[in-house]
Amino acid sequence: MKTLNLPVSVFIFSFFMLSLTGCKPSKSNLELPSVFSDNIVLQQNTDVVIWGKARPGTEIKVSADWGSSSSATTAGDGNWQLKLATTKAGGPYNLSVVAPDTSIIIKNAMLGEVWLASGQSNMEMPLSGWPPNDTILHSAEVIANSENPEIRMFTVTRKTSAEPLDDVTGKWEVASPENAGHFSATATFLPKS
Repeated sequence: MKTLNLPVSVFIFSFFMLSLTGCKPSKSNLELPSVFSDNIVLQQNTDVVIWGKARPGTEIKVSADWGSSSSATTAGDGNWQLKLATTKAGGPYNLSVVAPDTSIIIKNAMLGEVWLASGQSNMEMPLSGWPPNDTILHSAEVIANSENPEIRMFTVTRKTSAEPLDDVTGKWEVASPENAGHFSATATFLPKS
C-alpha cells in the first residue's frame, strides 16, 4: 500500500475550501410538479394556480412573457402556491420560476382552453388504437394530418397509490404525426367550440 506525501499547504488549502463550502447557505431546492413543464397549456383569461416546493421561507417569483407576475413564500412544510393572471389565447410564451439561487424556465407555453379528460380504457385508448383488432376509423389520416403547435396533450402515466401524491409522471407533447398516435383518441375528438 502506497502512502501519499502531500505538502501541509495542500492539506490546509483543502480543509479551508471544505470549510468555505460548508458555510454557504443551503440551496432553495426549488421544484415544480411535472405538469409545469415545457409545452404546457394554461387556461386563458383567468388566474391560474401554480405551485411547487422549496426550502421553507424561500421567496418564489413567477413571471410570464405576457406581462404577468406573482410571488409567494414557501410555507413551513416546504410548499408554495400562487395565482398568475393570464390573458387571451396565444403564445408561445416563457414562464420564469425564480428562487434566490435557482431559476426554472418553462418554454413554449400556450394560453387557451384546457380540457381534463379522465376515464378508463375508453379514455386511455390511443388514437392509433390497439391493433390489429381494436383500431380507430380514419386514425391513420388523422395522425398524418395532426401537425398543430396549438394542440398539446399531457398524459399521466398510470400509478396506484393508497395515499395522495404530490406529483405524477407525464409530459406535455405538441400534436404532430410523430406523437399524436399515442394521444387519447376520445380527447383528440372532443368537440371544438
